[in-house]
Amino acid sequence: RPSIGSAMAGEERCWVVLLKGHPASGKTTVGSVIARRAQACLLDKDDVKGDLLAGALGASEANEIALSILWSLLRKQVALGLACIVVDTNLSSERQFLEAMEAIGGKASVFVVECIAHDERVWRERLERRAGMADKRDAHKPQNWEDLVSLVESYGGSYRYDPLRLGAEYHVRLDTTSAGQSLDRALDEILGIVSVGRGDRGAEAGTSGGPNRGSICSLADLPESLLAPISANLGPRDLASLALTCRQLRLPCSRLCDLSGW
Repeated sequence: RPSIGSAMAGEERCWVVLLKGHPASGKTTVGSVIARRAQACLLDKDDVKGDLLAGALGASEANEIALSILWSLLRKQVALGLACIVVDTNLSSERQFLEAMEAIGGKASVFVVECIAHDERVWRERLERRAGMADKRDAHKPQNWEDLVSLVESYGGSYRYDPLRLGAEYHVRLDTTSAGQSLDRALDEILGIVSVGRGDRGAEAGTSGGPNRGSICSLADLPESLLAPISANLGPRDLASLALTCRQLRLPCSRLCDLSGW
């Protein structure tokens, strides 16, 4: 796989932002912010699945068909050469992620934004508030905390995989239940990366004009405001995976490891 520098250098490339995370983890909010500010195409699996469930399809069958339609739409948007495409779906297994990568077909750079909710109280409140406002199209989503716990347990840990090892250029884990400016700064830096090279939009998205396209050659070059929230959410398993990925790509990661106290 080419380095991040070579992937970003030279010819303008499409960016695909893949959102990953459990229900009510903040994916839709984060995806909407990125899509709106980057003026990007937004593809949401639930927009398809809700309509399928309105018919006679079961939840499992509707989910697979919705994913198939989503990948077809993604493939089409990438082929059109759009500057940025945001995809909102759980990506709850390595198989689903590889399906997304197959649809992209190596024609775009991939930024995975994984939304997590460390504060269980905030997560519960968010889920209950969403359930209270849900219409028939949202009936397939967890309606209470017990439903959500049951769903996550049914994954059997399949959501624990490393997108970098599978071909993504970037993978950021954002705790969406953490109040304050760190999340906003991280979103600014993400927008700076996926919007850079697109005139005024790229300059407006980043905290100081956004990173210079082609200059981000390694993890060591990522802005401090993006590194901090990443490292804050890294556990031993993540660190080991990160070290292995960096070694395979020959990328320095000392700053990230230092931030994590590893």
